Amino acid sequence: RSCYRLPYKDQYIIFVGHNLTYKEEMAMKKIALLIILASFTSYPALALELTSDENGPVTVSEPALNVGDMAPAVSLTTPNFKKMEVGGSKDKVQIISTIESYNTSVCDLQTMELNTAGKRLKNVEISIVTANIPFVVDSFKSKHKISNVNLLSTFNSDDFGKKYGVQVVGGELTGILARSIFVIDKNGKVIYKDIPSNIDKMPNLKMALETAEKAAK
Repeated sequence: RSCYRLPYKDQYIIFVGHNLTYKEEMAMKKIALLIILASFTSYPALALELTSDENGPVTVSEPALNVGDMAPAVSLTTPNFKKMEVGGSKDKVQIISTIESYNTSVCDLQTMELNTAGKRLKNVEISIVTANIPFVVDSFKSKHKISNVNLLSTFNSDDFGKKYGVQVVGGELTGILARSIFVIDKNGKVIYKDIPSNIDKMPNLKMALETAEKAAK
């Protein structure tokens, strides 16, 4: 009898056969490897597990963008379907914040607070990004008279969400963006980041605003 043990995580996959030839044993090993590879294809290769009080587990794509990384330049859609770029190097410090959806209490409050801050901050550009379609973004902007921040949509693209590590790829909220805030200096480097473990909660806006204001001086 032949027994072959293939290590898998903290356990072993064990195959047992009787009177196996060399070729049969090699075939057995290939089958074992295929089983392991198949087990990984059901999930993102890398993922961040978050949660929501209302919607349960939330899986967010990675690789994540971390403090010290260069923020990629990504094109997003304005409320009137024009293109606008966020990230990369600019002549201003950038705050990029993501929300789940407009017309929900926490997302609306987050946007309002950043809009208020945008009125007093000098040399700081604030952009709020959502997966809502531009029509919804435009309606919110008009209703609440938002004028001190950029309201942008990932309309028809998951490029931003994946590059910034905030694209929800698993759970009931698949397709939206996880709540977050990033501060990017004039050279395009991420100097602050907060992705709450519970996406129903706001990120630390106070710390982000203080970091941006200091970097803009």
